[in-house]
Amino acid sequence: MPSPNPGADRPKLQYNVALKVYEVELEILRQMQVERHKREEDVERIIGEVDASPELAAELRQIVRDGSIKDDIAMQENRVLGAKQILDEARHNGSRHCPSLENRGPS
Repeated sequence: MPSPNPGADRPKLQYNVALKVYEVELEILRQMQVERHKREEDVERIIGEVDASPELAAELRQIVRDGSIKDDIAMQENRVLGAKQILDEARHNGSRHCPSLENRGPS
């Protein structure tokens, strides 16, 4: 049976979509951070295996720190912040129509 007021569910739907987008972007960021950590561990393992000089070890660590993953993570952090802003707006707009949205989701 259709809702008597089809527009009444829209704020809640917008909030739920915004929440899902935020959760996905945050999970992508977490995975990228795990990948960076794995790379750092791999470099440390390689440094130990080849008995790298302190200069070479420092250079290898710098390459990992400054690599593209750093920029990718920074861009993903911005996506998470953007998704969070949209989520906050959806929560604010939806709370006028559905007060239970005011206390939902991440803050």
